[in-house]
Amino acid sequence: ILAVMAFQASRNVPPPVTLGSVEGSYSFGAPSADGTPGLDSGSIYFGGKRVVLWVNGKKAKAESRTTAAGISCKGTITRTEGEPVDFSYSITSETSGAVVIAGKSFNLLDGNLFLVDCTTDETRVKQLKRDFPDIQFAVGADTGKNIRRSQRDDNDIRSFFDPHSQNNAVVIEPKDSQDGN
Repeated sequence: ILAVMAFQASRNVPPPVTLGSVEGSYSFGAPSADGTPGLDSGSIYFGGKRVVLWVNGKKAKAESRTTAAGISCKGTITRTEGEPVDFSYSITSETSGAVVIAGKSFNLLDGNLFLVDCTTDETRVKQLKRDFPDIQFAVGADTGKNIRRSQRDDNDIRSFFDPHSQNNAVVIEPKDSQDGN
């Protein structure tokens, strides 16, 4: 009877949450007067296909942890100048999760690609849905480089990082402004 009860209980346990592939980061180019930050220089952090941050800062790095409750991650984006930008994510099931960038929360159901502009005191973020069908998310697969190569000509990405373009990014005020100081 105990074996039957244990078997029935094990069938009700949801499978563990996974990223479905590897996690990593890729930095490219160096800031220059004639380049566009984010397109010619920047960094891409990826938590599998579930969370991809494309930033025009120097570097995005993070550490993740997997538990029975899901996957959690905390990281920082190093700006070209100024204070780093904190980010985190929590994935609690195969269909739910949240990303927090500079204190602003985003629902993963609304998209897995986050464009992050760190060139001013304000942090601008644009969330997009992307499948990355041609990208192999695997150890040794040059994942970040291939994300950049495949998405570089994407109009949403180009217009976001173009300093002359007006786009519908979420603007996150610096912490001092948020506190009223």
